[in-house]
Amino acid sequence: HGQQAEAGALFRRRELSPVELVNALLERSERLQETLVPYVTLTPELARQQARTAESALLQGDSASPLLGIPIAYKDIVMTKGIRTTCGSALHEDWLPAIDAAVVEKWRAAGAVMMGKLSTHEFAFGLQPPGHMLKPARNPWNPEHVPGGSSSGSGAALAAGLVLGAIGTDTGGSIRNPAAYCGITGLKPTYGRVSRYGVVTLSWSLDHAGPMARTAADVAVLLTALAGYDPRDPASAKVPAEDYTASLEQSVAGLRLAVPTNFFFEGITEEARSAFDAAVDVLRDLGATVEELHIPNGELAGVLQAVMLPEAYAYHAQDLAELPEKYPEQLRNRLKGGGLYLASEYVEAQRARLILKEAYQEVLSRYDLMLTPCQTGD
Repeated sequence: HGQQAEAGALFRRRELSPVELVNALLERSERLQETLVPYVTLTPELARQQARTAESALLQGDSASPLLGIPIAYKDIVMTKGIRTTCGSALHEDWLPAIDAAVVEKWRAAGAVMMGKLSTHEFAFGLQPPGHMLKPARNPWNPEHVPGGSSSGSGAALAAGLVLGAIGTDTGGSIRNPAAYCGITGLKPTYGRVSRYGVVTLSWSLDHAGPMARTAADVAVLLTALAGYDPRDPASAKVPAEDYTASLEQSVAGLRLAVPTNFFFEGITEEARSAFDAAVDVLRDLGATVEELHIPNGELAGVLQAVMLPEAYAYHAQDLAELPEKYPEQLRNRLKGGGLYLASEYVEAQRARLILKEAYQEVLSRYDLMLTPCQTGD
């Protein structure tokens, strides 16, 4: 069971109230903010108000939502109506959005308590360059180390025990990397599964919003509340939402697992390879079948940059032209580099992406899961 289920059980036995939990986490957050910088903006008044509402609902016997009274927070590229949303950038230093993102609507409807907005690399670009407006978040396990990006505050806040769930976004690893760096669980959902309405764009055809938490059980609860079709996101999938907690207790025995022999292990350290092999051994001992495979066309994965950078440039082109001084030089130059790709190169990259997608679909038709180490990148 996850932390949310544990907290929910204490709420319903009246051994802990959402207000008590929120007050304790606010105190802890304020104490650790200077060292770890997980937050851009704390929202203590809103958190206490929502906690009191949840407490009243629980006292009246409401037990429908497992997220009722659970403290959560949002990466600061997620729009929150009337609440500062900086995207980590001087361009939006004082921006108060006019809407709530779909993920905010979903978790609020489930009764979750918003603690604040979490640190992010500027515009979720995976860079924390010199000239960055905000102090960077630090890794709670060792503040001399980074927590991974670009959902850096989400990883740090969860690892430090400041929230029981968080939204991250992932375009090229920005949920998965901080989850790996901080020793938590993060899920990049299937494209179209979680609405990105109200989430500031990095690369529209690659962006994902997804849940992060301390355990897989917590992530399943969070995703169940988030998933579903949203006509406001053109990429949203018209697929019925599921209860992702339903299969949590299923056995690993009989699962068909694949371990690729190429791409994912290029440049891996001996320590990381040893940890990966140990994890595979655990799954094998629990009854899973593990086979090695070679991913065809694995080298095509490099086309990511030729898709992401032109799309990022398209989003930022007007601001880069009119307000270049609002961008740190390193980020400004990288974004401008996206404008140097030819239309033919972007089209060829999308074709290569389709070939790679079909190769993975063929592989995954024969296996339940593919096991890989986390790619670090920037």
